[in-house]
Amino acid sequence: MFPDYSRSRIKEWILDQRVLVNGNIGDKPKEKVLGGEHIAIDVEIEEEARFQPQDIPLNIVYEDDDILVINKPRDLVVHPGAGQP
Repeated sequence: MFPDYSRSRIKEWILDQRVLVNGNIGDKPKEKVLGGEHIAIDVEIEEEARFQPQDIPLNIVYEDDDILVINKPRDLVVHPGAGQP
């Protein structure tokens, strides 16, 4: 329904009473809509995170024109998320 936003983000907005369904505050994240409802969301646009590359030495195990294999240290984060810098 709103592909630019995660379900957890929309749930947060519902709990913060920032979602209107047919002009009424929608405060129940599990409340179902049937279709035809008018939904308005007071979206808070967050500043996009700016990631900077880091100069990290990589232990290259194998490399050719199609593939690169590295020996990744277990503490090297590859998918940053909550709690990860």
